[in-house]
Amino acid sequence: MPRVTGGARTRPPVQSVARAVGLLQELARLGRPASLAELAASAGLERTTAWRLLTTLEACGLVDRESVSWIGREFPLHTSSPGKLVLASLPPDDLDRFLAEPLQALTERTITDASALRRELARVRASGVAASDEEFELGCVGFSAAVNDWAGRPIAIVGVAGPSFRMRRNRFPFYRQEVLRSARAAAVALGYDPAPPAAGYHLS
Repeated sequence: MPRVTGGARTRPPVQSVARAVGLLQELARLGRPASLAELAASAGLERTTAWRLLTTLEACGLVDRESVSWIGREFPLHTSSPGKLVLASLPPDDLDRFLAEPLQALTERTITDASALRRELARVRASGVAASDEEFELGCVGFSAAVNDWAGRPIAIVGVAGPSFRMRRNRFPFYRQEVLRSARAAAVALGYDPAPPAAGYHLS
């Protein structure tokens, strides 16, 4: 095994390297997969710092990340793309009641200001697509669009989510376009006609 010789032994360690090694040691000690929150807490690191180190270790082939799974997990509506679709569809009075309560922050990117969330929901209504950019969990990105029934009422949601190191920001327009296209295709298959009705005569 190579050894460091000379005065290099007395130099202070590189902090980022020492922290990365600490995360690897924690994984080895646990002997099982661990969440970002668990590793950050056990290593005494901020979640953002731990996430950056783990993505670097993953890129180097030293750790693997399992597929994102939110099955059975509860989360505040304002932190996820499906949740934002629900909020965007609420009647004004119901939305006001929701925004009257404090907005919980799950990450440093979570929208916790009511006015900012209102602006975000206005964009969702205008575009038909909601996004969550590391707002529910650091390193996770998601996009969703509503599926309408024959009367134009939302009855389901089409979404895509994944780790941010794979779903790069320069591809965000593509993901938005694809979830919207898929949602519209599903709506048409269920009988929804996006075209306005033709003008004509009828019995009064």
